[in-house]
Amino acid sequence: METLKVEEPDFAETAMRSMFTFDDFAKLPDETIRILSEACDDPQLLIALKDSNNHLIDKILNNLTDKRAEIIRTEIEREEFVSLEKSFQAMNNLIDILRRLERNGKIIIERF
Repeated sequence: METLKVEEPDFAETAMRSMFTFDDFAKLPDETIRILSEACDDPQLLIALKDSNNHLIDKILNNLTDKRAEIIRTEIEREEFVSLEKSFQAMNNLIDILRRLERNGKIIIERF
């Protein structure tokens, strides 16, 4: 990507804007997180958050109902192992849900 930034800066900028990672969820508005959380199930959310940083976990859990957030937080804190493959799959599933919501006009994703 660094070479692309030097040789094709306009294309590199466009490519960077189109990329969206699970960590970018922390930059989303609260309302977007709430809409996303309504579209996904708890097991998938739990697996995706299991190895995430505290900032991202707090961002998402603060936009859930208190009861739902408490259940997920308790499960995150359990010492249960989740494979990297399962974790990445859950993260990618949530990204897919987010993009579907955007395509359907339910949310607007600002490109960072």
